[in-house]
Amino acid sequence: MSRSLSRITYLGLFVALFATACDETTAPEGDPPEIPPQTSLVMDFSDFLNPAMAMSSDVPMAPAAGAYWNRSAVVVGVWNLIITGTLAPPVAAFIAAATQQAEWDEELGAWTWSYNFSAIGVQHSARLEARLITDAVQWDMYISRDGAFEDFHWYTGESHVSGLSGFWTLNRDPDDPSEFIDIDWSRSSSGDTYEITYTNIVAGAAENGSYITYGVTGDAPYDAFYDLYGSQGGNLTEIEWDRTTKEGRTKDPAHFEEDDWRCWGPAPDLENTTCN
Repeated sequence: MSRSLSRITYLGLFVALFATACDETTAPEGDPPEIPPQTSLVMDFSDFLNPAMAMSSDVPMAPAAGAYWNRSAVVVGVWNLIITGTLAPPVAAFIAAATQQAEWDEELGAWTWSYNFSAIGVQHSARLEARLITDAVQWDMYISRDGAFEDFHWYTGESHVSGLSGFWTLNRDPDDPSEFIDIDWSRSSSGDTYEITYTNIVAGAAENGSYITYGVTGDAPYDAFYDLYGSQGGNLTEIEWDRTTKEGRTKDPAHFEEDDWRCWGPAPDLENTTCN
């Protein structure tokens, strides 16, 4: 699977594969559209959260990891903090939507999922709307919290009718509703391999254009990767690892001052090793 999903390619698929439209004002025949998979919005950071790598609950304290794994955990952790710290409600709302039933709303001209959910220990309500457009489904998420905000349009997006690709645009929060993160995603028909990219789109920010891509490839010896680009310094950090053993390698020219791979061994030690 390619490590990048351009919206040009995405829209090209629409034109090439489908040429139908749906009248949004009347209830369409058949079932509501399928909500995109969790991997379309939620990036997995779990393999770089702690040196134990969640290998076993019987290991109360893992040895300190080597410098190469630690460096990887630091650069991945920056994005993890941005997403989990800023976007907890919209992420929780999206995960909860998968367990809900849709109803057709004649007034809105959309399939809607309306439900309550908890985020950061606080009760929220959500309304996810889906509209069938030419060769795609348009998605809009509105979130409310009693006494704080109502029907905040937290994100919008589109998914190809095949269910194999799409994009989201997330706003920061109700106090600052400006555009914050673009998400592009794609997956195989089986869902065994997939890719998701977060891109900083904050207007005027020094890191506008920075991105992190996470992918599960099924390749050997490393079946997962991160690409992290910092627009301010123009540095690309590459991380590849095995999701089972947790051994891996990283290439970080700005940090290591050379363009060579640095490798680490399997969990739980994750010690620096010589690359083969």
